[in-house]
Amino acid sequence: MFPKGRQFLDGILVANEVVDDAKKLKKDLLLFKVDFEKAYDYVYWNYLDEVMSKMSFSYLWRKWMKECVTMATTTVLVDGSPIEEFPLAPGLRQGDPLSPFLFLLATEGFYVMMESMVTNNIFYGYKVGRGRNLYISHLQFVDDTVILGESSWDNVNAMHTVLYLFAAMSGLKVNFHKSELVGVNVSWSCLL
Repeated sequence: MFPKGRQFLDGILVANEVVDDAKKLKKDLLLFKVDFEKAYDYVYWNYLDEVMSKMSFSYLWRKWMKECVTMATTTVLVDGSPIEEFPLAPGLRQGDPLSPFLFLLATEGFYVMMESMVTNNIFYGYKVGRGRNLYISHLQFVDDTVILGESSWDNVNAMHTVLYLFAAMSGLKVNFHKSELVGVNVSWSCLL
C-alpha cells in the first residue's frame, strides 16, 4: 500500500510515462479513470473490519477504529442554539483525519482483486520495461484510481466485473457518469 522509497507523485508520473510510451510505440492502451460515488460515504464497516483482520490488525485496534467511525454524533445550531445530538450516517467522514487512511485500507480489496485478475490472465495490464515483461494494471492514491491495460473487450469486461464485485463487497460504487474511459491509439469504434 505504501511502498518504501516511493513519492507522493509517483503514480501520476508512472501514468504519464505509460501514455508517452504507448504514443511513441503506437501501442493500444486503455485507461479508465474511476470515480467512486461519494467515496467516503458508502464504505461498509463490516468490509473494512474484515480487510483489517486479513491484514493482521489486532482486535483491539479494529474495535477502536469501529468506535471512532460508528459512535460519532453531532449537533447543529438552530437560531444560535444547539439541538439534540444525533448519530452520523454510516461510512467515513470527510474531514476526519482517520478517513483517508481507512479509505486506503478499504481500497486494498480492489488492489487484491486486480492482482488476482492479472495473475490469472483475466485482465492484461500494459507491458512496460526493456523486455516488456512488467505489467502495469492499476494505480491508486486515496480515492483516485486509474486502471491501465491492453485494448480489448475482454479487458473492458474484466474491469466491469471487478468494479461491480468490489462495489458489492465494499459499498464503494463507481459513478460511471463521472468516470472516464480513454483509449490511446485506439479507434473510438473499438470503445463503443
